[in-house]
Amino acid sequence: MRSTILPFATALLVFAAPAGAQVSRDNFLLRTTGDLVMLCGVSPDDPNASAAMHFCEGYFVGLDHLAEVTGRPFRGTLFCPPENPGLTRDQVAGMVVAWHRKNPQYASERPFDGIARWAAATWPCKK
Repeated sequence: MRSTILPFATALLVFAAPAGAQVSRDNFLLRTTGDLVMLCGVSPDDPNASAAMHFCEGYFVGLDHLAEVTGRPFRGTLFCPPENPGLTRDQVAGMVVAWHRKNPQYASERPFDGIARWAAATWPCKK
């Protein structure tokens, strides 16, 4: 059964980018978690909203596919989500964006590291 944890879509209406902030061409280079947060939290009024939304969703679907073929090596070690959390892709994407906006000190990390940090904070493993 495919996981619903990593294939995030965007939560455009609920977690829009801060007022005045627009997605730039550089955000699409996806060098940092901050770039990912800009793309996934794009304002629906942004001229790049459609492209950002699709890029964000594609990135997360790709991560989920990679996790699937590698046996999900981080689940149970870095983060421990419930077996079936019952979350939609939009809800998870909104959670990622919201957490990182509250924790901007991680914006310069690689996107994968930012996602792993969010997941570990959201679903910590019992030690």
